[in-house]
Amino acid sequence: MPEEEINLSDWYTSAQAHARLEANAGRPLDPSMPRQVARVKSKPVRTYALSPQVTLYYKPDIDSYIVEERGAKVARTQRQRGLATKQAKKKRTPAKKKSDEHRAFDLAIL
Repeated sequence: MPEEEINLSDWYTSAQAHARLEANAGRPLDPSMPRQVARVKSKPVRTYALSPQVTLYYKPDIDSYIVEERGAKVARTQRQRGLATKQAKKKRTPAKKKSDEHRAFDLAIL
């Protein structure tokens, strides 16, 4: 089986990826952050395993990734959903109120 050739200039080591993620975030991060970022399914970071202990991270994926404060994304999503529901409620027409005749009829049935 032929070995796949890769251009190492397109890949970060774990330490390089960690440094780049810290620079993007503007704050200190845990050294395991590149591995954690690579596990995120919604915005995947391509990886290449040289061995079980050594993993490379694709530069364009790491360069574009910004680690936000814990809970920041959740709060932003909740605000957007709340705004969407408020806008949807404004678009709804108010329910028609029953007239006194209808109320009297409903009570008479009971």
